[in-house]
Amino acid sequence: MQQSARLHSKTTSTLARVRRGIGSGIDRGIYRGIRRTRIAGAALVAIGAISGIFGAGGVSAAEISPYFQGYSAGTLVDALRNDGLTHTTLAFAVTRGSCAFDPYITDRMADARNYRAAGGNLIISMGGADGVYAEVACTDDQMFALMDKLITDSGTRRIDWDVEGQQLSNLDATARRNRVLLRLKAKYPDLQTSLTLPAWLNGLQANGMSLMRSTIAAGVQVDRVNVMLMTFGAENLRTMVSPATLAQAVINGYEAAVNQLAGLYPAKSRAQIHAMAGMTPMIGVNDDATVFTLADAQAVANYAKASGTGMIGYWSFQRDRSQDRTGMGSVNDYSGVVQTQAQFLRIFKSAEGPVGAPAPAPVVSPSPAPVISPLPAPVVTPTSVSAPAPAPVTSPPTAPVPATCAAWDPAKWYTVGTKVNRLGKTYVATGANQNSPPEWTPSHWFVTTSCITPVPAPVCTGVSWVMGKFYASGALVSYNGRLYKAKFDNPCYNPTISTYYWAPVTC
Repeated sequence: MQQSARLHSKTTSTLARVRRGIGSGIDRGIYRGIRRTRIAGAALVAIGAISGIFGAGGVSAAEISPYFQGYSAGTLVDALRNDGLTHTTLAFAVTRGSCAFDPYITDRMADARNYRAAGGNLIISMGGADGVYAEVACTDDQMFALMDKLITDSGTRRIDWDVEGQQLSNLDATARRNRVLLRLKAKYPDLQTSLTLPAWLNGLQANGMSLMRSTIAAGVQVDRVNVMLMTFGAENLRTMVSPATLAQAVINGYEAAVNQLAGLYPAKSRAQIHAMAGMTPMIGVNDDATVFTLADAQAVANYAKASGTGMIGYWSFQRDRSQDRTGMGSVNDYSGVVQTQAQFLRIFKSAEGPVGAPAPAPVVSPSPAPVISPLPAPVVTPTSVSAPAPAPVTSPPTAPVPATCAAWDPAKWYTVGTKVNRLGKTYVATGANQNSPPEWTPSHWFVTTSCITPVPAPVCTGVSWVMGKFYASGALVSYNGRLYKAKFDNPCYNPTISTYYWAPVTC
Protein backbone atom coordinates (compact mmCIF):
# COMPACT_ATOMS: atom_id res chain seq x y z
CA MET A 1 0.00 0.00 0.00
CA GLN A 2 1.29 3.46 -0.64
CA GLN A 3 -0.64 4.93 2.25
CA SER A 4 -1.94 3.17 5.29
CA ALA A 5 -2.57 5.55 8.14
CA ARG A 6 -3.45 9.09 9.10
CA LEU A 7 -2.21 11.08 12.00
CA HIS A 8 -4.25 14.10 12.79
CA SER A 9 -3.30 17.78 12.82
CA LYS A 10 -4.75 20.61 14.81
CA THR A 11 -7.30 21.87 12.29
CA THR A 12 -8.97 20.64 9.17
CA SER A 13 -6.93 22.99 7.02
CA THR A 14 -3.73 21.90 8.68
CA LEU A 15 -4.77 18.25 8.39
CA ALA A 16 -5.17 18.67 4.66
CA ARG A 17 -1.56 19.75 4.28
CA VAL A 18 0.06 17.55 6.88
CA ARG A 19 -1.37 14.14 6.00
CA ARG A 20 1.26 11.64 5.38
CA GLY A 21 1.68 8.32 3.64
CA ILE A 22 3.27 5.47 5.49
CA GLY A 23 4.97 4.20 2.42
CA SER A 24 4.41 0.96 0.81
CA GLY A 25 6.02 -2.37 0.78
CA ILE A 26 2.48 -3.70 0.98
CA ASP A 27 0.76 -3.90 -2.37
CA ARG A 28 -2.48 -2.13 -3.06
CA GLY A 29 -5.67 -3.98 -2.18
CA ILE A 30 -4.01 -6.83 -0.31
CA TYR A 31 -4.59 -6.02 3.31
CA ARG A 32 -8.27 -5.64 4.00
CA GLY A 33 -9.42 -2.98 6.40
CA ILE A 34 -6.55 -0.62 5.63
CA ARG A 35 -7.78 2.60 4.11
CA ARG A 36 -5.40 4.33 1.72
CA THR A 37 -5.06 7.59 3.45
CA ARG A 38 -2.20 9.78 4.57
CA ILE A 39 -0.79 10.33 8.00
CA ALA A 40 -0.22 13.75 9.41
CA GLY A 41 2.78 13.09 11.33
CA ALA A 42 4.52 9.76 10.83
CA ALA A 43 6.35 8.38 13.63
CA LEU A 44 8.98 9.36 16.00
CA VAL A 45 12.56 9.47 15.68
CA ALA A 46 14.90 9.75 18.52
CA ILE A 47 18.34 8.80 18.94
CA GLY A 48 18.81 8.03 22.54
CA ALA A 49 20.51 10.75 24.48
CA ILE A 50 21.03 8.45 27.42
CA SER A 51 24.76 8.05 27.89
CA GLY A 52 26.07 4.85 26.40
CA ILE A 53 22.78 3.88 24.78
CA PHE A 54 24.53 2.82 21.60
CA GLY A 55 27.55 1.30 23.27
CA ALA A 56 28.49 -2.33 23.53
CA GLY A 57 27.14 -2.66 27.03
CA GLY A 58 23.93 -4.21 28.31
CA VAL A 59 20.33 -3.30 27.79
CA SER A 60 19.42 0.39 28.03
CA ALA A 61 16.28 2.03 29.34
CA ALA A 62 13.81 3.29 26.77
CA GLU A 63 13.59 6.96 25.85
CA ILE A 64 9.99 8.19 25.61
CA SER A 65 9.80 10.85 22.93
CA PRO A 66 6.33 11.71 21.61
CA TYR A 67 5.80 13.99 18.66
CA PHE A 68 5.15 17.64 19.41
CA GLN A 69 3.19 19.28 16.61
CA GLY A 70 5.05 22.45 15.69
CA TYR A 71 1.95 23.89 14.06
CA SER A 72 -0.25 23.50 17.16
CA ALA A 73 -0.79 25.75 20.16
CA GLY A 74 1.24 25.50 23.35
CA THR A 75 4.93 25.62 24.09
CA LEU A 76 7.56 22.98 24.69
CA VAL A 77 8.52 24.66 27.96
CA ASP A 78 4.96 24.49 29.31
CA ALA A 79 4.69 20.84 28.30
CA LEU A 80 7.91 20.11 30.20
CA ARG A 81 6.83 21.94 33.34
CA ASN A 82 3.18 20.90 33.41
CA ASP A 83 3.21 17.37 32.00
CA GLY A 84 6.77 16.09 32.36
CA LEU A 85 7.58 16.10 28.65
CA THR A 86 11.31 15.61 29.17
CA HIS A 87 11.95 14.22 25.67
CA THR A 88 10.14 15.17 22.49
CA THR A 89 10.39 15.29 18.72
CA LEU A 90 9.45 18.58 17.09
CA ALA A 91 7.65 18.00 13.78
CA PHE A 92 8.35 18.78 10.97
CA ALA A 93 11.19 20.70 9.31
CA VAL A 94 10.06 20.87 5.69
CA THR A 95 10.12 23.37 2.84
CA ARG A 96 7.43 24.71 0.53
CA GLY A 97 9.51 24.29 -2.60
CA SER A 98 12.26 26.85 -2.06
CA CYS A 99 15.27 26.05 0.07
CA ALA A 100 13.82 27.53 3.30
CA PHE A 101 12.05 25.86 6.21
CA ASP A 102 8.36 26.39 6.87
CA PRO A 103 7.76 29.14 9.47
CA TYR A 104 6.02 26.74 11.84
CA ILE A 105 9.48 25.29 12.52
CA THR A 106 11.59 28.44 12.35
CA ASP A 107 9.12 30.27 14.61
CA ARG A 108 9.68 27.56 17.24
CA MET A 109 13.42 28.11 17.61
CA ALA A 110 13.24 30.38 20.66
CA ASP A 111 10.90 27.89 22.36
CA ALA A 112 13.29 25.08 21.41
CA ARG A 113 16.26 26.83 23.03
CA ASN A 114 14.26 27.57 26.17
CA TYR A 115 13.09 23.97 26.34
CA ARG A 116 16.65 22.69 26.18
CA ALA A 117 17.81 25.26 28.74
CA ALA A 118 15.09 23.99 31.08
CA GLY A 119 16.40 20.42 30.75
CA GLY A 120 14.36 19.14 27.81
CA ASN A 121 15.87 16.72 25.31
CA LEU A 122 14.92 17.77 21.78
CA ILE A 123 14.90 15.99 18.44
CA ILE A 124 13.93 17.85 15.29
CA SER A 125 12.18 15.78 12.66
CA MET A 126 12.84 16.43 8.99
CA GLY A 127 10.50 15.50 6.17
CA GLY A 128 7.28 13.57 6.59
CA ALA A 129 4.77 13.91 3.77
CA ASP A 130 3.78 17.54 4.00
CA GLY A 131 5.60 19.93 1.70
CA VAL A 132 8.88 19.39 -0.13
CA TYR A 133 11.89 17.71 1.44
CA ALA A 134 15.00 19.85 1.83
CA GLU A 135 16.84 17.05 0.01
CA VAL A 136 14.71 17.88 -3.03
CA ALA A 137 14.42 21.67 -2.75
CA CYS A 138 18.10 22.41 -2.10
CA THR A 139 21.50 21.85 -3.63
CA ASP A 140 24.13 20.17 -1.47
CA ASP A 141 25.65 23.47 -0.35
CA GLN A 142 22.24 25.06 0.27
CA MET A 143 21.07 22.11 2.32
CA PHE A 144 24.25 22.06 4.38
CA ALA A 145 23.81 25.77 5.17
CA LEU A 146 20.13 25.25 6.00
CA MET A 147 20.86 22.37 8.38
CA ASP A 148 23.82 24.19 9.92
CA LYS A 149 21.55 27.11 10.79
CA LEU A 150 18.85 24.78 12.18
CA ILE A 151 21.37 23.11 14.47
CA THR A 152 22.74 26.46 15.60
CA ASP A 153 19.34 28.11 16.14
CA SER A 154 17.79 25.19 18.04
CA GLY A 155 20.87 24.15 20.00
CA THR A 156 20.14 20.45 19.44
CA ARG A 157 22.46 17.90 17.88
CA ARG A 158 19.69 15.38 17.32
CA ILE A 159 18.15 15.31 13.85
CA ASP A 160 15.75 12.71 12.56
CA TRP A 161 14.94 12.05 8.91
CA ASP A 162 11.35 10.91 8.48
CA VAL A 163 11.28 9.40 5.00
CA GLU A 164 8.12 7.90 3.60
CA GLY A 165 5.88 7.59 0.57
CA GLN A 166 7.53 8.13 -2.79
CA GLN A 167 10.51 9.80 -1.11
CA LEU A 168 11.65 6.38 0.09
CA SER A 169 12.58 5.58 -3.51
CA ASN A 170 13.97 8.99 -4.48
CA LEU A 171 17.55 7.96 -5.12
CA ASP A 172 18.79 11.50 -5.78
CA ALA A 173 17.31 12.76 -2.50
CA THR A 174 18.83 9.84 -0.60
CA ALA A 175 22.25 10.50 -2.12
CA ARG A 176 22.07 14.23 -1.26
CA ARG A 177 20.96 13.49 2.29
CA ASN A 178 23.90 11.13 2.74
CA ARG A 179 26.44 13.61 1.36
CA VAL A 180 25.17 16.43 3.56
CA LEU A 181 25.06 14.21 6.64
CA LEU A 182 28.71 13.29 6.17
CA ARG A 183 29.62 16.98 6.01
CA LEU A 184 27.52 17.81 9.07
CA LYS A 185 29.06 14.96 11.05
CA ALA A 186 32.51 16.28 10.20
CA LYS A 187 31.56 19.70 11.59
CA TYR A 188 29.53 18.37 14.55
CA PRO A 189 31.12 15.11 15.76
CA ASP A 190 28.37 14.78 18.41
CA LEU A 191 25.60 14.92 15.82
CA GLN A 192 23.12 12.07 16.25
CA THR A 193 21.21 10.86 13.21
CA SER A 194 18.06 8.76 13.18
CA LEU A 195 15.80 7.49 10.42
CA THR A 196 12.05 7.06 10.82
CA LEU A 197 10.68 4.51 8.37
CA PRO A 198 7.24 2.99 7.81
CA ALA A 199 6.58 -0.66 8.59
CA TRP A 200 3.84 -3.25 8.97
CA LEU A 201 3.48 -6.67 10.56
CA ASN A 202 6.30 -7.98 8.36
CA GLY A 203 8.70 -5.17 9.23
CA LEU A 204 10.23 -2.43 7.13
CA GLN A 205 9.09 -2.26 3.53
CA ALA A 206 11.40 -3.07 0.63
CA ASN A 207 12.23 0.49 -0.38
CA GLY A 208 12.91 1.37 3.25
CA MET A 209 15.43 -1.46 3.40
CA SER A 210 17.01 -0.21 0.17
CA LEU A 211 17.31 3.27 1.68
CA MET A 212 19.00 1.77 4.74
CA ARG A 213 21.50 -0.11 2.58
CA SER A 214 22.31 3.03 0.60
CA THR A 215 22.78 5.06 3.77
CA ILE A 216 25.04 2.48 5.38
CA ALA A 217 27.05 2.06 2.16
CA ALA A 218 27.61 5.84 2.02
CA GLY A 219 29.31 5.70 5.42
CA VAL A 220 26.59 7.54 7.37
CA GLN A 221 26.40 6.64 11.05
CA VAL A 222 22.77 5.80 11.82
CA ASP A 223 22.21 6.04 15.56
CA ARG A 224 18.58 5.00 15.59
CA VAL A 225 16.01 3.44 13.30
CA ASN A 226 12.50 4.30 14.41
CA VAL A 227 9.75 2.02 13.16
CA MET A 228 6.32 3.56 12.40
CA LEU A 229 3.63 1.06 13.39
CA MET A 230 -0.02 2.14 13.24
CA THR A 231 -3.38 1.49 11.54
CA PHE A 232 -3.12 -2.20 10.68
CA GLY A 233 -6.76 -2.76 9.71
CA ALA A 234 -9.39 -4.30 11.96
CA GLU A 235 -9.78 -7.45 9.85
CA ASN A 236 -6.03 -7.99 9.75
CA LEU A 237 -5.84 -7.69 13.53
CA ARG A 238 -8.59 -10.27 13.85
CA THR A 239 -7.08 -12.79 11.44
CA MET A 240 -3.32 -12.22 11.63
CA VAL A 241 -2.50 -11.12 15.19
CA SER A 242 -2.93 -13.13 18.37
CA PRO A 243 -4.04 -11.74 20.71
CA ALA A 244 -5.82 -9.37 18.31
CA THR A 245 -4.63 -6.13 19.93
CA LEU A 246 -2.82 -3.13 18.54
CA ALA A 247 -0.12 -3.65 21.16
CA GLN A 248 0.63 -7.11 19.81
CA ALA A 249 0.56 -5.84 16.22
CA VAL A 250 3.07 -3.12 17.13
CA ILE A 251 5.32 -5.65 18.85
CA ASN A 252 5.12 -8.12 15.97
CA GLY A 253 6.02 -5.45 13.41
CA TYR A 254 8.82 -4.14 15.58
CA GLU A 255 10.29 -7.62 16.09
CA ALA A 256 10.22 -8.20 12.32
CA ALA A 257 12.08 -4.91 11.79
CA VAL A 258 14.65 -5.84 14.45
CA ASN A 259 15.33 -9.07 12.52
CA GLN A 260 15.90 -7.01 9.39
CA LEU A 261 18.25 -4.61 11.18
CA ALA A 262 20.22 -7.55 12.52
CA GLY A 263 20.91 -8.51 8.92
CA LEU A 264 22.07 -4.97 8.10
CA TYR A 265 24.32 -4.76 11.20
CA PRO A 266 25.77 -8.28 11.61
CA ALA A 267 28.48 -7.07 14.01
CA LYS A 268 25.93 -5.83 16.56
CA SER A 269 24.51 -8.03 19.28
CA ARG A 270 20.78 -8.52 19.64
CA ALA A 271 20.80 -6.19 22.65
CA GLN A 272 22.56 -3.49 20.62
CA ILE A 273 20.04 -3.81 17.79
CA HIS A 274 17.16 -3.34 20.24
CA ALA A 275 18.94 -0.36 21.81
CA MET A 276 19.27 1.41 18.45
CA ALA A 277 15.64 0.70 17.46
CA GLY A 278 12.47 2.57 18.32
CA MET A 279 8.76 1.94 17.89
CA THR A 280 6.00 4.47 17.32
CA PRO A 281 2.28 3.70 17.50
CA MET A 282 -0.64 6.11 17.21
CA ILE A 283 -2.41 6.45 20.55
CA GLY A 284 -6.16 6.16 20.85
CA VAL A 285 -8.30 6.02 17.73
CA ASN A 286 -6.32 5.05 14.65
CA ASP A 287 -7.31 5.91 11.09
CA ASP A 288 -9.14 2.60 10.61
CA ALA A 289 -11.18 3.11 13.81
CA THR A 290 -9.17 0.51 15.72
CA VAL A 291 -8.16 1.76 19.16
CA PHE A 292 -4.75 1.76 20.80
CA THR A 293 -5.86 1.67 24.42
CA LEU A 294 -4.22 2.55 27.70
CA ALA A 295 -3.79 -1.21 28.24
CA ASP A 296 -2.03 -1.44 24.86
CA ALA A 297 0.32 1.33 25.98
CA GLN A 298 1.18 -0.58 29.15
CA ALA A 299 1.81 -3.80 27.19
CA VAL A 300 4.14 -1.98 24.80
CA ALA A 301 5.95 -0.29 27.70
CA ASN A 302 6.43 -3.64 29.45
CA TYR A 303 7.79 -5.19 26.27
CA ALA A 304 10.14 -2.26 25.59
CA LYS A 305 11.59 -2.43 29.08
CA ALA A 306 12.08 -6.21 28.96
CA SER A 307 13.67 -6.18 25.50
CA GLY A 308 15.85 -3.10 25.92
CA THR A 309 14.12 -1.17 23.14
CA GLY A 310 15.81 2.19 22.74
CA MET A 311 12.78 4.41 22.23
CA ILE A 312 9.01 4.60 22.34
CA GLY A 313 7.37 7.41 20.45
CA TYR A 314 3.75 8.14 19.66
CA TRP A 315 1.54 10.48 17.70
CA SER A 316 1.03 12.87 19.28
CA PHE A 317 1.60 14.73 22.53
CA GLN A 318 -1.17 17.24 21.71
CA ARG A 319 -3.68 14.35 21.42
CA ASP A 320 -2.66 12.95 24.84
CA ARG A 321 -5.27 15.14 26.55
CA SER A 322 -7.65 14.70 29.43
CA GLN A 323 -11.14 13.59 28.35
CA ASP A 324 -13.97 12.16 30.41
CA ARG A 325 -15.76 10.38 27.57
CA THR A 326 -15.02 8.94 24.16
CA GLY A 327 -15.84 11.18 21.25
CA MET A 328 -15.78 14.36 23.34
CA GLY A 329 -13.74 16.13 20.65
CA SER A 330 -12.09 15.70 17.30
CA VAL A 331 -9.42 13.00 17.07
CA ASN A 332 -7.29 15.80 15.62
CA ASP A 333 -7.19 17.16 19.18
CA TYR A 334 -7.90 14.14 21.39
CA SER A 335 -6.87 10.49 21.55
CA GLY A 336 -10.53 9.47 21.51
CA VAL A 337 -10.31 7.35 24.68
CA VAL A 338 -11.21 8.24 28.24
CA GLN A 339 -7.97 9.34 29.93
CA THR A 340 -6.33 11.84 32.21
CA GLN A 341 -3.93 14.51 30.99
CA ALA A 342 -0.75 12.98 29.47
CA GLN A 343 -1.76 9.52 30.71
CA PHE A 344 -0.20 7.73 27.72
CA LEU A 345 3.06 9.58 28.41
CA ARG A 346 3.06 8.46 32.05
CA ILE A 347 2.35 4.85 31.09
CA PHE A 348 5.10 4.75 28.50
CA LYS A 349 7.51 6.31 31.00
CA SER A 350 7.26 3.11 33.05
CA ALA A 351 9.72 1.71 30.48
CA GLU A 352 12.33 4.32 31.46
CA GLY A 353 13.46 2.51 34.58
CA PRO A 354 16.93 0.95 34.75
CA VAL A 355 17.35 -2.44 33.15
CA GLY A 356 19.95 -5.06 34.02
CA ALA A 357 21.20 -7.71 31.66
CA PRO A 358 19.52 -8.34 28.31
CA ALA A 359 16.20 -10.06 28.90
CA PRO A 360 15.10 -13.29 27.23
CA ALA A 361 12.39 -13.17 24.60
CA PRO A 362 9.61 -11.16 26.24
CA VAL A 363 6.11 -12.45 26.87
CA VAL A 364 3.35 -9.94 26.24
CA SER A 365 0.11 -10.30 28.18
CA PRO A 366 -2.36 -11.85 27.79
CA SER A 367 -0.40 -14.30 25.67
CA PRO A 368 2.57 -14.08 23.36
CA ALA A 369 2.14 -13.75 19.64
CA PRO A 370 2.46 -17.09 17.90
CA VAL A 371 5.94 -17.54 16.51
CA ILE A 372 5.96 -19.43 13.25
CA SER A 373 9.33 -21.05 12.75
CA PRO A 374 10.42 -21.78 9.22
CA LEU A 375 10.44 -25.45 8.31
CA PRO A 376 13.87 -26.98 8.04
CA ALA A 377 15.15 -27.35 4.53
CA PRO A 378 13.77 -30.64 3.21
CA VAL A 379 16.30 -33.35 2.64
CA VAL A 380 16.26 -34.37 -0.99
CA THR A 381 17.70 -37.72 -1.95
CA PRO A 382 19.43 -37.29 -5.30
CA THR A 383 18.11 -39.48 -8.05
CA SER A 384 20.76 -41.79 -9.33
CA VAL A 385 21.89 -41.02 -12.84
CA SER A 386 22.49 -43.94 -15.16
CA ALA A 387 25.03 -44.00 -17.95
CA PRO A 388 23.94 -42.45 -21.27
CA ALA A 389 22.07 -44.86 -23.51
CA PRO A 390 24.09 -45.92 -26.56
CA ALA A 391 21.18 -45.46 -28.93
CA PRO A 392 20.21 -41.87 -29.81
CA VAL A 393 16.98 -40.54 -28.40
CA THR A 394 14.49 -40.06 -31.20
CA SER A 395 11.45 -38.87 -29.22
CA PRO A 396 11.21 -35.43 -27.58
CA PRO A 397 12.71 -35.40 -24.08
CA THR A 398 10.28 -35.38 -21.18
CA ALA A 399 9.92 -32.28 -19.02
CA PRO A 400 12.46 -32.14 -16.17
CA VAL A 401 11.26 -33.17 -12.75
CA PRO A 402 10.85 -30.01 -10.65
CA ALA A 403 13.58 -29.57 -8.07
CA THR A 404 12.72 -29.08 -4.43
CA CYS A 405 12.79 -25.40 -3.48
CA ALA A 406 14.80 -24.25 -0.50
CA ALA A 407 12.91 -23.64 2.73
CA TRP A 408 11.89 -20.06 3.40
CA ASP A 409 14.46 -18.29 5.59
CA PRO A 410 13.44 -15.15 7.56
CA ALA A 411 17.03 -13.84 7.46
CA LYS A 412 17.37 -14.06 3.68
CA TRP A 413 16.65 -11.23 1.22
CA TYR A 414 14.45 -12.54 -1.61
CA THR A 415 14.30 -11.02 -5.06
CA VAL A 416 11.34 -11.18 -7.44
CA GLY A 417 10.89 -14.66 -8.91
CA THR A 418 12.63 -16.57 -6.12
CA LYS A 419 10.76 -19.73 -5.09
CA VAL A 420 10.65 -21.24 -1.61
CA ASN A 421 8.92 -23.98 0.34
CA ARG A 422 6.93 -22.96 3.38
CA LEU A 423 4.57 -25.11 5.49
CA GLY A 424 4.13 -27.65 2.71
CA LYS A 425 3.49 -25.14 -0.08
CA THR A 426 5.62 -23.61 -2.80
CA TYR A 427 5.65 -19.83 -3.16
CA VAL A 428 7.16 -17.44 -5.68
CA ALA A 429 8.27 -13.92 -4.64
CA THR A 430 6.24 -11.23 -6.40
CA GLY A 431 8.10 -8.42 -4.64
CA ALA A 432 11.54 -8.10 -3.11
CA ASN A 433 11.29 -8.77 0.62
CA GLN A 434 12.87 -10.04 3.79
CA ASN A 435 11.26 -11.69 6.81
CA SER A 436 7.84 -11.70 5.14
CA PRO A 437 6.24 -15.09 5.90
CA PRO A 438 4.62 -16.19 2.60
CA GLU A 439 1.39 -17.32 4.22
CA TRP A 440 1.04 -13.88 5.86
CA THR A 441 2.07 -11.60 3.03
CA PRO A 442 0.26 -12.21 -0.26
CA SER A 443 1.63 -8.83 -1.36
CA HIS A 444 5.09 -10.42 -1.56
CA TRP A 445 4.37 -14.09 -2.30
CA PHE A 446 2.11 -16.13 -4.59
CA VAL A 447 1.37 -19.84 -4.31
CA THR A 448 2.82 -21.79 -7.22
CA THR A 449 3.02 -25.47 -8.14
CA SER A 450 6.55 -25.87 -9.41
CA CYS A 451 10.05 -24.83 -8.52
CA ILE A 452 10.87 -24.46 -12.20
CA THR A 453 10.58 -20.86 -13.32
CA PRO A 454 9.30 -20.80 -16.90
CA VAL A 455 11.09 -18.50 -19.32
CA PRO A 456 8.51 -16.08 -20.71
CA ALA A 457 8.32 -15.52 -24.41
CA PRO A 458 9.94 -12.22 -25.38
CA VAL A 459 7.64 -9.25 -25.72
CA CYS A 460 8.75 -6.65 -28.22
CA THR A 461 6.27 -3.84 -27.84
CA GLY A 462 5.84 -1.34 -25.07
CA VAL A 463 3.97 1.88 -24.43
CA SER A 464 5.94 5.09 -24.36
CA TRP A 465 7.25 5.98 -20.91
CA VAL A 466 5.39 8.94 -19.37
CA MET A 467 6.96 11.17 -16.71
CA GLY A 468 4.97 11.18 -13.47
CA LYS A 469 3.12 7.92 -14.12
CA PHE A 470 3.15 5.01 -11.66
CA TYR A 471 4.29 1.73 -13.26
CA ALA A 472 3.59 -1.69 -11.79
CA SER A 473 6.14 -4.50 -11.68
CA GLY A 474 6.39 -6.13 -15.11
CA ALA A 475 5.30 -3.07 -17.05
CA LEU A 476 7.03 -2.70 -20.44
CA VAL A 477 7.81 0.76 -21.78
CA SER A 478 9.75 2.27 -24.64
CA TYR A 479 12.09 5.19 -24.09
CA ASN A 480 14.55 6.77 -26.52
CA GLY A 481 14.14 3.85 -28.91
CA ARG A 482 14.77 1.12 -26.30
CA LEU A 483 12.54 -1.20 -24.31
CA TYR A 484 12.60 -1.34 -20.50
CA LYS A 485 10.80 -3.62 -18.05
CA ALA A 486 9.81 -2.57 -14.51
CA LYS A 487 11.53 -4.83 -11.99
CA PHE A 488 9.40 -3.50 -9.12
CA ASP A 489 6.43 -1.20 -8.62
CA ASN A 490 7.88 2.26 -9.03
CA PRO A 491 6.70 5.86 -8.88
CA CYS A 492 7.66 7.23 -12.31
CA TYR A 493 11.45 6.95 -12.32
CA ASN A 494 13.29 7.50 -15.59
CA PRO A 495 14.31 4.14 -17.12
CA THR A 496 17.78 5.40 -18.08
CA ILE A 497 18.78 6.58 -14.60
CA SER A 498 17.00 4.13 -12.29
CA THR A 499 18.57 0.72 -12.84
CA TYR A 500 17.02 -0.41 -9.55
CA TYR A 501 13.49 -0.12 -10.91
CA TRP A 502 14.08 -0.68 -14.63
CA ALA A 503 16.01 -3.19 -16.71
CA PRO A 504 16.57 -2.95 -20.48
CA VAL A 505 15.07 -5.86 -22.44
CA THR A 506 15.58 -7.15 -25.96
CA CYS A 507 13.67 -9.59 -28.13
